[in-house]
Amino acid sequence: MKKLEILRQSIIVLFAILLIQGCGSSSKRSEFGKKEFQLEPIADGYSIIFYKLDDFARVYLNDEMIVDTAEKFGMAPKNEVLVDLTPYLKSGIQNLKVELYNGQCVDCNLNRWAIFYEVFVGDESLEFVSEDSNDKNDDLGLKVTNTHQIDVP
Repeated sequence: MKKLEILRQSIIVLFAILLIQGCGSSSKRSEFGKKEFQLEPIADGYSIIFYKLDDFARVYLNDEMIVDTAEKFGMAPKNEVLVDLTPYLKSGIQNLKVELYNGQCVDCNLNRWAIFYEVFVGDESLEFVSEDSNDKNDDLGLKVTNTHQIDVP
């Protein structure tokens, strides 16, 4: 019975810690355990920061592709990737789509994929996405499609 009480108290403390952390920042950057980030969101605009991208993404705005990260930044970039959405936006509801593709891994045992990104207006986080293959080998091709609506005044 004493073990059950200790477990219950531990869960309460853990929940309180998570609740406090969740209230501390408008950005989800703290979830990566990194102290410093290379890139900041566009101060007076709309942007996406890809924190992890394995292998590449295609970004669409209102069904028109605006960025292919493989062409602009290479496959599985080691650094964060910033995409400025502002030049492509117009007034009203805009439909943003992000697709992740798993490419061929020539020199590894497992062909995994991952995408961690955040959509911003100014420095305020609108949405955070974190998906991966759970360290499992996976086929090539389209793995993730996420859509977001952005209301531009």
